[in-house]
Amino acid sequence: MVQSTLENTLTQENTLLTLENTFNIINSYYDIDPITMTQLWELNENNNKVRVYPENKINELIYYYDYNNRLICFELESIKFLKYYNIKTHPITFDPIPSNIFNNINCIDIIINDDIENIAANIFKSLKILSVNINYKLFLLLSNDNLLKLYYELNDFWKQNFTCSQKELIKENIGHTIIFNKQQSELKNNSLEKIQKYILIEMKLLLTCNIEEYKHMISYIIVCALSTVIPEINKDYPGFIYLNF
Repeated sequence: MVQSTLENTLTQENTLLTLENTFNIINSYYDIDPITMTQLWELNENNNKVRVYPENKINELIYYYDYNNRLICFELESIKFLKYYNIKTHPITFDPIPSNIFNNINCIDIIINDDIENIAANIFKSLKILSVNINYKLFLLLSNDNLLKLYYELNDFWKQNFTCSQKELIKENIGHTIIFNKQQSELKNNSLEKIQKYILIEMKLLLTCNIEEYKHMISYIIVCALSTVIPEINKDYPGFIYLNF
């Protein structure tokens, strides 16, 4: 495991980035982890920053100071995700992430090794951008047939609601050129958990897009696709099955 107290000094493109021995999470430039969407701090009634990130997990955070001397924090899961998909820049600023941060993490295949509940919980948390709160366990209860239907709907919504140029911009933004590339027949031969993880990772990749005009639309198509196989979504949030962009 990579510890947040790495003491080495990182040199990247002649810029010195130092990982401090101690840090205060409320000094993090962003209030959330941009990948897991986990809240790090928030403003109280007096407009003062207060930590909301669990105290017992702070030592697991990965952090560094960027070129503008801003404190940047990631959860370990996020760094593993970025490394697995060879994404080497911050998803918001596009500034390079110090290479030593990735070098100190063993090459871990998140599709094989990460716990399915953790992956699902974090991805469904990202959908709160639409002020919807979908229980990720409803996804985990889907049968193989419903997962294949969901995959078809996600793929179809992706193709029908973005132009070729928009899709290319999104792929460039998320640093991944292949989206929904598997055939249903290919997925069908996998175990339930492998199908779940493949779909979740595809959703996760799309949700890392930070192009303002597209990120809400991406969340909409994911919720719409989910609503075709999870009746509770239509009950709690009627209308998502119909796309009205």
